[in-house]
Amino acid sequence: MKLRSYIDSLGAQGVIEYAARCQIAVNYLRLHVKYANKNPSVSLIKALARESEGHVRLMEVLAHFGLVDTSRESEAAEQEKRRPKGRPVPPGTQHHSAVGSRQR
Repeated sequence: MKLRSYIDSLGAQGVIEYAARCQIAVNYLRLHVKYANKNPSVSLIKALARESEGHVRLMEVLAHFGLVDTSRESEAAEQEKRRPKGRPVPPGTQHHSAVGSRQR
């Protein structure tokens, strides 16, 4: 789940509790964290992921603040999916797993 969506889903009391678990002020969470207006500390980034109780992953927090390039990451994953697994072996050639296993 995206961090902003998670914060929106909490409701008033949930936002207060989440901010307390992350050890930040409620207004800081609502203004600076939710809208990524300030660069957070490493400890806050970790706390935002950890204290979401599994709803927001660390990579999603990093992406929220623009600290990772998610477009390149997803493009690389798509290319990896399309890449054929292994290489075709030309006829009459031993596969590399058969090297050293000749019968004598």
